[in-house]
Amino acid sequence: MSNNPITPNASRDPEPEPDKKISTNDFLEIYVDRTANRMSLAALGGSVLGLSTATLRGTPIFATTLSTAFSCALAASACLASERLFYTIIPRPSPILKGYEDYLAHACGGALGGSIVGALFSRKPLPGAFLFTPLMLGVAYAERELRQYQMQRLEELIKELESRSK
Repeated sequence: MSNNPITPNASRDPEPEPDKKISTNDFLEIYVDRTANRMSLAALGGSVLGLSTATLRGTPIFATTLSTAFSCALAASACLASERLFYTIIPRPSPILKGYEDYLAHACGGALGGSIVGALFSRKPLPGAFLFTPLMLGVAYAERELRQYQMQRLEELIKELESRSK
């Protein structure tokens, strides 16, 4: 381990400096591109799920795969866009949450996005919120663990390069 501990909020995007105004291009790069990448991953997972469902049920493969991929992308866009909204609203640093603001943003995004998805698909918002809130908390945990692994690996590579240069 390094002597620089990884902060609990290491999985989040870097915050712009308070006196620096964020440009439109930076906004698109930081927030929209991140959401689009995660939605694409959800659509890819949905297409694999749709392909396996169509194969097992004997339904038309292309139509089932496309429908499932679209439904997963729609659900991901509702939850992840809501998460990004709450991420911008929640103050940082929070004295109560102490670095775990991303879990709150994901939970609120899952509840709001799940309500939207539940209302659209089954006209029952509450079951959608109950389904997507834990899923989004799992996404927050996975993102945090991935970021910590990336930071740890980067520190190892830096140490290795420093030892080679000596």
